[in-house]
This record gives sequence, C-alpha cells and structure tokens, in this order.
Amino acid sequence: MQRPLCYLLVLFGLLFGSGILSAADRFLDPQEGDSYAGKVVVVKVGKDDLVNQASFRFFRRQIEKANKDKARAIVFELDTPGGYAFDTIKLIVKDLQTLEIPSYAFVNSEATSAGAITAFGCDKIYMHPVSTIGSAAVVTGVGGEIEGTMKAKIESFMNAAVTAVTEEKGHDPEVARAMMFVDEEYEFGDIASVKKGALLNLTAKQAASEYRGKPLLAAGLVRSVDELLKAEGIEAEVVEAAPTGFEKFAYWVAEWSFVLIAGGLIFAYIESQAPGFGVGGALSLICFGIFFFGNNMAGNLAGYEHVALFVVGILLIVVELFLVPGFIIPGVLGVMLLIGSLISAMGAPEAWDAFSTEGVTTDSIMDALLPPLMNLSLGLVIGVILILLMMRYLTDLPFFRSFKMETSLASGTAGNLQDDPTTPAGGKILIGHIGIAVTDLRPVGKAVIGEEKYQVTLRTGFLSKGEEIVVVSQDGFRILVDPRGEPEPEIPRGPTKSEGEAGESSIS
Repeated sequence: MQRPLCYLLVLFGLLFGSGILSAADRFLDPQEGDSYAGKVVVVKVGKDDLVNQASFRFFRRQIEKANKDKARAIVFELDTPGGYAFDTIKLIVKDLQTLEIPSYAFVNSEATSAGAITAFGCDKIYMHPVSTIGSAAVVTGVGGEIEGTMKAKIESFMNAAVTAVTEEKGHDPEVARAMMFVDEEYEFGDIASVKKGALLNLTAKQAASEYRGKPLLAAGLVRSVDELLKAEGIEAEVVEAAPTGFEKFAYWVAEWSFVLIAGGLIFAYIESQAPGFGVGGALSLICFGIFFFGNNMAGNLAGYEHVALFVVGILLIVVELFLVPGFIIPGVLGVMLLIGSLISAMGAPEAWDAFSTEGVTTDSIMDALLPPLMNLSLGLVIGVILILLMMRYLTDLPFFRSFKMETSLASGTAGNLQDDPTTPAGGKILIGHIGIAVTDLRPVGKAVIGEEKYQVTLRTGFLSKGEEIVVVSQDGFRILVDPRGEPEPEIPRGPTKSEGEAGESSIS
C-alpha cells in the first residue's frame, strides 16, 4: 500500500474512533458511580474551573446526579477569581434551578466575578471568616472593558438574569447590582457604600452584617463544610464530587494542547525521513487524534467538521508532494486548512459566540483567537526547535541510528550495492552510487538505485523525473543526492574491523 494512502486510512481510523469515544462520553449516564442518596455532596470550584468548559459539564452532571439520587444537600465550595460570565449565568439560571434539594455556597476564601454570580444561585451563602465576595462586572476575555451599545445590551441581560435568581433565592438584588455595575451609587447603611465608577466587594464580616433586619448577603461565618452543616442542622455523610477519568483527561488536553501539536509535528518529521509507514507516522496521528478528542470532551469547538478540515488539509499536502509537486497552491491551501482547523478546534464556544453579539471588534477577535493562537504558536516553536536539534544530533546516537536504518534502507541484494557489516542485517551502503529519479525531486522524491526504490532528498534546488542522481550522503534519517555531474563529495570512511587491518573499511 502506498504511504499516503496508509496515512489517510490510519488518520480516518484514529479520528473516527475518537469521535465515537467522545460521543459515548457525552452520553454517559451522569448518575453512574456511588449513590449520593441521603448524602451531602461537596463540589469544589477552584481557580481555573470557571474558565474551562469541562468544569461546567462536570457541575451539570453532579447536579443531575444529586437530584436523581435524592442527596440531602449540595455545597459549592468557592475559591475562584471568576471565569466565563455567560456559562455561569446558564449555571445559575438553568442548572441550579433544577435542584430539588437545598444548595449552599461556601466562600473559602474568594468568590470574585463569576464566582460571586455562582454564589447568588445557591439557596444560602456562608463565608469563611477570612474571605471576600464581589467585583462581578463583565469584561472581555483579556480584561478589557466592553463599550457602548454592546455594554448596555450585556448589562441589561445580566441584570435581568441575576435579579430573577437573587429574588427567587431571597438575596438582595441591590447587592448583586452593586457588584456588577458601575453606573450608579449604592449605599448599604453603615456596612458599605459604593461610589459611581466602582464595584462592591464585601469582606466576610460585612457580608454577614445585619441590614434591614437580615444578613446583607451571608447567612453566617463558618470555617469548614462541617460547621456549615452544623449551622443548618444537617447530619449526613459528606462526599466530595470528583471528576471522572474522561473529565480529568479533558482538562489536561485543553491546557496542554501545544504539547500534542509539537508531538504531532516531531513524529511526522521522523516518519518523513523513512520510507514506508512506521512508528513515527502512527504516533503523529495519535497525537492529533488525542488533540481533537480531548478538545471535544473539554467543551471546545472541536468536532467532526474540524476533523474534516484537518483531513482535507492533509489530502491537499499529499497531492502537492506526490501528484503535482511544485504546483504550490494545493500545499498552501492544505497548510491553511491544517492551521485553521487546529485554531478553531481549541476555541471556546462562548468566545466565538461573541462574533454574533459583539460583531467583529478588536476585543471579540482577541477573545476568540488569542488563547488558541498562543497554544498553536507555542506548539510550533517547540516542534521546530526539537526538529532542528534532531537533525543536528539525533543521528549521532548509535541506538536511534540503527533503529532508523532498519526501516530506512532496503534489505536483501540490490544490484551491485555492497553490504555493510556494521549496519543492521541487510543494510546497504549507497554513497557514491548512481540512480534515476522516478519522481520529481522538490526536494523529496523517489529514485531507483541499483534495483531498489528509495525515498531521497535533493541537497539543493529541484530535479525533474528521469534525471540521473548520485548519492552524496546517507544516515539513519535520509539519503541525500545531487544531480549527476555535480562534483562528487569525499566519501566518508566508517570504522574498520581492527586498527591494524588497513583497507578493510565497513564503507565501500
């Protein structure tokens, strides 16, 4: 089977399998595992949880499971600087409102921005004595301020959503507005005041202070979940919700996508230096398969359409290299599709949705493109640097050289090519031999040397099919050739069988 066809079949297989696994995970029964019946479920919301789509999937699963199993209560333990505003609004307006059991927020020790909004969605809020809550204004993904009509539109939506939730839960909507909007002044007796242009941020003591006959925000101060349950008169087993293996994997992929990109490039380079489909090609495809699979599970945009773009990009590059070498256009389009599919696959849906609401602005472009571009750029830089180091040093390592030589060179008799006793069994020394290019060399292509066909690389320029070539260099990665007629290089001599046996070189 031809190598390009091998690549595509394995690629389709890996990515199709990834899609099936992703779909299976997407429809996993959220009620599987140990029962929550009669227990208090603690869901920890950490510093990075509200900026990861996988976290929101995890929260949703725990809410569904707690409802289904009839848990005694659910506690969201918050220590977060915030995250995605619209995903958090969906969490408090839709998901938390489905709860048929008591819900509590325990601020330990920070609930800022989206963290504060999450707390508003719970029935009661408790705070650690050394904790803060507030500063919940909506900003762009890079921390910039939203301007003009778009700001008014978003704030109007946020105001309506949070007001509805806080009124339903018995919290003061004015407190929520003072934390979210800067266009008005707010006064809360002797507890706190907010000037125009500022946001409310409460300490634990302020939040628990009495205002108009009840606590301003927090039902009380506690130092642990056990103290919270004691204050509520709840006696039940406490269990901490933990992500599944799939969810942990999604976290890793979302955060370390650049490692998979770099690995895919490096293994693709290793495969390109050896004829036939081997370990390098398989590992490269595995890296990219995991990339799409993991980003899909993490809730990013990665889907079958992105896999299709990636595959079409590879097809176009194969066409450029093997069918119409030198035509340029298929190769350029292929590279563009590959890069585009990788960037968009890492995109967060809420950031890309901003294009439909905010329009194409500097902020919306930065929100949607900056994180994926940083991941892609880091992966490309690491990949290129390691490839350059491999080109320089890796062929000098005896183990790797012998491993690659076995897969790079033909075995058996090949015309008058001489066996090299220092290479793996059947290895042929080609340096100095003449061959015929059977494809265009631009600069990589195929040539017949002796009676065998090899993948060769032209040292400089391009060469047409049918031209004679001469082998000038050979190592574990590639066979370098020049057009015949160029000055032949000095042929290096390998190690001899013994220092005293002159002329018995292992290279002919």
